[in-house]
Amino acid sequence: KRGRERVSAEGGGRRKMEGSHSLCEGTPISLLDQEEHQGAQGAFNKLQKEASHIGKLLLLKVVQNKKVAIERITKTLKKSRQAPANQSAASTSNTSKKLACNV
Repeated sequence: KRGRERVSAEGGGRRKMEGSHSLCEGTPISLLDQEEHQGAQGAFNKLQKEASHIGKLLLLKVVQNKKVAIERITKTLKKSRQAPANQSAASTSNTSKKLACNV
């Protein structure tokens, strides 16, 4: 009994695999798997390139934002340096608070 059950179980497994890959009759399963793998690899490579491009664009945007923030800080510092000498220390602390908010 056990010998027959094993054979039928193995045979059923084989038939099921062949049925699921019988898109091209006569083509070995390994070739179909290889084509699927190459197709998936191509799609993955394309997505990876697109992700890299998006990453570069995001990095560029971050750099631009930092550049703008640095320009604002520089302008604020220049204004605080050009302020009259009789200004109190309180106005200087206000400038530093503005700088902290801009960053």
